[in-house]
Amino acid sequence: MRENARDKGRLEDIIVYLERDDKKIPLYYIEVKSRWSTKESVEMSKLQMETSSREKERYALCVVDMHDYDKEKVFRKEYPKTFEEIKGRISVVTEIGCKNAGLVPYTCDSKTEVHIGGEVKSVVPQDYVKAVKKDFDLLLMTIAEKVREGYSEGKEYKK
Repeated sequence: MRENARDKGRLEDIIVYLERDDKKIPLYYIEVKSRWSTKESVEMSKLQMETSSREKERYALCVVDMHDYDKEKVFRKEYPKTFEEIKGRISVVTEIGCKNAGLVPYTCDSKTEVHIGGEVKSVVPQDYVKAVKKDFDLLLMTIAEKVREGYSEGKEYKK
């Protein structure tokens, strides 16, 4: 089952759940960021950083590169209407949780430890996205495998 996570108070755009025994078990988290200029990097919030770090094996950042999309259409608020129109623009970064894991320990709300505070964000440069990007179909295969694992007997996922 796929659900819009923002409607449920989460920060990820999509969470893929396995429904078992009247429980919804999160199997995969997807954060989607779009980029409308060649100068832009994408940024992840502190909570997105923390979730990606905690769920390293079950988290992907999808960057949709719209920098060369027809600006006249954008001005008229005419955006792509089908997934096929943007699929080739999607770069999938599956190891973002590993990268963010090194940053998270310094972004706590501790009253006794030295840490980074305020509105901390993880900056994901476009050169990094280009260097590590994976195909969207590979992400779908990864999620399908997580679903198969979730349905396998004896395999339990943490909440």
